[in-house]
Amino acid sequence: MPVLTPLTSRVIDKQPFRVEILTPDWRIEADIHIMINHRPSDVLNDQSRFVPMTKATLTPRGGGEATEIKFLALNKDAILYLRELAEGAIPSKK
Repeated sequence: MPVLTPLTSRVIDKQPFRVEILTPDWRIEADIHIMINHRPSDVLNDQSRFVPMTKATLTPRGGGEATEIKFLALNKDAILYLRELAEGAIPSKK
C-alpha cells in the first residue's frame, strides 16, 4: 500500500519590476513579479491568461483621479503595451 504524504508547495524565486501598462481605458503603473533571469516582456508570452501585479496605480486614460490597488490580475487581452519604468529589478528591501 502506498504511503500518502501531504502536498508540498513549490516556491519559485521571483523579482519585482516596475512597469507601465496601457489598456484601452487605463494607464497602470505597478510591480510585476517575474522569475530570475527573465524579462518583464516574458510575462506576455507565457501560458498564463492574466498578469498578476502589486502596488498598482490605475489612472483613467480619459482623465480623472488615480486609484491605488494592492493586487491586480489583468487579462493579457486588454494590454496595448507594457514597458519597464526602471532598468533592472527593484532592489530587495531586506
